[in-house]
This record gives sequence, C-alpha cells and structure tokens, in this order.
Amino acid sequence: MPSYLNDGVDCSQFRPMATGDEPLQTEVPTGMQPFVLPKVKMTPLAGFSMPARVLHRAFYLYDEHTSISTTDWFVGWGYG
Repeated sequence: MPSYLNDGVDCSQFRPMATGDEPLQTEVPTGMQPFVLPKVKMTPLAGFSMPARVLHRAFYLYDEHTSISTTDWFVGWGYG
C-alpha cells in the first residue's frame, strides 16, 4: 500500500461475526481521515462489517472510475 494511504488511517477491527449474523454498521472511527488519491478525495461515511461470500467480480480497464478501483465485488449474506 502506498505510504500516503497510511497517513491518518485507522481501520479498526470489528468483532468476529458468525454465519447468519446481520450486517453491522457503525460510526466512522474518530481518527479516520478522508482518503486522498491523485484525482479524488473519499470521505468515509460509516463502518460496515458482515460475514459474506463473494458471488461475482467484475473487472474494468477503461471505465472513467478505474482511477479509484478496477474491480466491483458482488457479495451475498444471510446464507447457511
């Protein structure tokens, strides 16, 4: 990870979740700062944790948003 992404970032760990637990949304930790990339500034709005499975991935190479992410993850929960 580039060093500039580590500055002011506090990615706190959530408690382990069991299969079947409902998704957990929390407030953003007080020490978490916006992520500043070369062309965009992303401000965290909430923490989110859930036991999930990746159902599908989509990769993009020439989309206008690939400067942020080249992969979309499609997840599902509530199984088992």
